Amino acid sequence: MLKRMTIFLLCFTIAVVGFYKVASAAYSEGVVKECEKLKSLKNENKDMPASLPGIKEITGDQLKKMIDEKKKIVIMDNRPKAEYDKEHIAGAVLVPVDDLMKDSKVVDKYNKNDIVVNY
Repeated sequence: MLKRMTIFLLCFTIAVVGFYKVASAAYSEGVVKECEKLKSLKNENKDMPASLPGIKEITGDQLKKMIDEKKKIVIMDNRPKAEYDKEHIAGAVLVPVDDLMKDSKVVDKYNKNDIVVNY
């Protein structure tokens, strides 16, 4: 029994380290650190930063205006699937943060010239 437990723990440790390496390989070290910092803020129920470099915050009214004007936008819902299933903006695509961390290429299918709105 002890031998099985030791083998299991060794395999588990190798898997966790491997998954971490694969997930972080697609992102620079700075991006991974920033994501970890944001995750810890969420886990500690602290307020998220007001903004991040290169990101513009908009209001719901501004988004509605963009939708009404039929601007080329991609609305990405970055919440967990359960929250998305409960309710979401019509036309929004589900792209959870965890999926982005696993494979940044999940967003490659969207036009880079369109405006991307994340919520």
